Amino acid sequence: ADRGRSEAYSAMASELDGALGEPGTGQDLSSLISKLRDALTAATAAPQDISKRRAVVEAADAMARGFSSISNAVAAVRDRSTATCKDLVSKLNDQLASIAGLNQKIVSARQTGMETGLLEDQRDAVIGEVSKLIDLKLLRREGGAIDVLVAGRQVVSGSRAAPLAASSDSSGLVALSIDGRAITDAVESGRIRGNLDVVNRSEEHTDADIRDLAASVVRALNAAHSSGT
Repeated sequence: ADRGRSEAYSAMASELDGALGEPGTGQDLSSLISKLRDALTAATAAPQDISKRRAVVEAADAMARGFSSISNAVAAVRDRSTATCKDLVSKLNDQLASIAGLNQKIVSARQTGMETGLLEDQRDAVIGEVSKLIDLKLLRREGGAIDVLVAGRQVVSGSRAAPLAASSDSSGLVALSIDGRAITDAVESGRIRGNLDVVNRSEEHTDADIRDLAASVVRALNAAHSSGT
C-alpha cells in the first residue's frame, strides 16, 4: 500500500511539475515576470521609444497568458487525478465484492468437505490487488472467511461487502466515505491515497499560490502605474 501511494503520487506530481514549468526555461512564471520587469526597466530608460513601450505590453500579455496556461494545466492534472481516484474506488468496490463472493464459496465448500485451496489462492490474489489500492487489515474467521477492514471500518464481512464512495465538493476537494461516514483522513496509503494527495494538495496549495502570485503582481503593477512611475 505504501508503494502504491508513492507511485501514484510520484506520477501525478511529475505531471504537476511539468505544468508549472522548469525555472529558467522561459515559460515558467518566474521567467515571465522577469521578462516584464526587464521590459519595464528598458522602457524607463527610454520612455520616448515606442518599441520599448510596446515590448512592455507584449511582456505583460505573455505573462498573463502564462498565468492562465499554467493554471489550466494544473487544473487538468487535478481533474485527471480526481477521475483516477474515482475509478480506483470503483475498482476497489468490485474487488471487495469479489472477496465477499469467494468467502461464500470457500465457507460452503468447507462445509461439504470440498478442497478450497484454489479458491483461497484466488482470494489471496484479489486481496493483494486491494492492498495496492488502499491500506487494509484482515480478520480470519472460523469456517474460512476473511473479513476486510479499511480505515477501521469493515468493508467485507463474510459474504457481504460495503462499498466506498468518492465525492467532490464545490471547491474540488475529494472525500472518501463508507455508509456516509467520512474516512478520507483515516486512509494512510495505497494508490487511492496518492491520488487524493495530488488532488487535495494541488487544490489547497498550488492553485491558491498561483492565484495569490497573480494578484500580487497585479497589485504591484497597478500601484506603480497609479503613482505615475
